[in-house]
Amino acid sequence: MHRSLLFTLLALLAAPVAAQEATPGAMPQNSALTTVASGLITPRGFLWTADGTLYVAQAGSGGTSLGTPTAPPPVGPFQGGPTASVVRIENGCPVLVVGGLPSTSDQIGGILGVEDLAVLDGHLYAAVDGGGEAHGNPAQVILHVAKEMHADLIVMSTYGRGGLKRTLIGSVADHVIRHAMAPVLVTRPPEHEPAHARVKAKHEAA
Repeated sequence: MHRSLLFTLLALLAAPVAAQEATPGAMPQNSALTTVASGLITPRGFLWTADGTLYVAQAGSGGTSLGTPTAPPPVGPFQGGPTASVVRIENGCPVLVVGGLPSTSDQIGGILGVEDLAVLDGHLYAAVDGGGEAHGNPAQVILHVAKEMHADLIVMSTYGRGGLKRTLIGSVADHVIRHAMAPVLVTRPPEHEPAHARVKAKHEAA
């Protein structure tokens, strides 16, 4: 099955932020849990910045665009769309920081989208999964998201199927490389490396 998987790092905020270390503490046995936020859509990773702001990654709800080629049942077909997002929490409610990010859903209830958040060098980044043609989020969506979010780097993993000219990197990755304004790093899964490359790497490691 053709599967071009996008793992994108997006710089979401121009203003510097700093991560805040979580401090473990004993919870009184009889204390009630406090609701910090409600109304979230498929929440994933989250973090507090040093100023106390809570950011949450939302994987979204997929979409109506069918992945191609169609993944077989029971997992497939995937249905993608730009429904993932990152929000910050204000007074217990989500406030959109950035939306329109790739999301995909399968037929057994799984959803991929914005998976995690991190602070690096004073900037907030999001890890986005579920892009690519097979997930219903082809190259055009990737390019749109990267442009709108001023992405610093696009990292794509590809099986490299899609015609003689694009055998090494794949059709979606090829299109992104040709049209993206940000640098693009393309990787191949180790199991799809040529046998001679694996032998050479093993020999050099020894």
